[in-house]
Amino acid sequence: MLIGIDSSRATAAQRTGTEAYSLAIIRALIDLDSPHDWRLYFRDAPPAGLFPHIPTLPHTLIRPRRLWTHLGLSAELFRRPPDRLFIPAHVLPLYHPSPSVVTVHDLGYLHFPQAHPLRQRLYLDGSTRFSARFATALIADTTGPAERGRAVGANDAISSAGGIVLPLVAGPMVEYAGLASLGFLGVAIMVVPMFLVLRLRESSPGVYEEKAVMA
Repeated sequence: MLIGIDSSRATAAQRTGTEAYSLAIIRALIDLDSPHDWRLYFRDAPPAGLFPHIPTLPHTLIRPRRLWTHLGLSAELFRRPPDRLFIPAHVLPLYHPSPSVVTVHDLGYLHFPQAHPLRQRLYLDGSTRFSARFATALIADTTGPAERGRAVGANDAISSAGGIVLPLVAGPMVEYAGLASLGFLGVAIMVVPMFLVLRLRESSPGVYEEKAVMA
C-alpha cells in the first residue's frame, strides 16, 4: 500500500507544537518496519538531515506556495493518487480521492475567539468542519482538562511558594551556609514539580474511542 503524507509543515524553520508533531510522527512512521510504502509531499525542499531516509523515499516538491493544499496538493493527488492519505498538521485538500486520515490539533478558536482574527477563525472553523465531514478518520491530539488543570495548578503553586519562601530564607542561608546553599534549595524546590509532571500521562495508553469531533 502506498501512503501519501502531507509533509508541508514538517520543514518549518521555527516549529510550534503542530509542526513538531508533524515532523516527529513522520519520522516515526518512516522508521517503522512496515510493508507499506511512503510518499511525502513538500511545500519547501527539506533541509539536509531532516529526514535521514529521504534519498530513498519517493517525495514530491509541489509548487506554487499560495493555495498549496487546495490547488497544488489536490492536483498532485489527481495525477498520482496514493492508496491512503495522511494529513498530520494541516487541512484536508478539497480534492482527495483516497481514504484519508487527518489530525485535528486544536479547537481553541471556539473557546477563545478573541485570540484569533476573524478571517483566521472562519478558516479554522471551515477547514475543521470540512475534515470532520469528509475525512475517513480523525485523530484528536489533546490533553484532558483534568490533567491540564493539575499541571497548571502544580506550576502555579510551586512558583508562588518559591516566590514567598526564597526571599525569607535567602539572607540567613547565605550568612550561615554560603551562597551555594541557595542553589541546593532551588534544586530541592524543583523536585516536587518534576515529580508531578512525570505523573501526568495518558490515562489509557493505546486505547482509542471513536467520537464525533463536530456535527
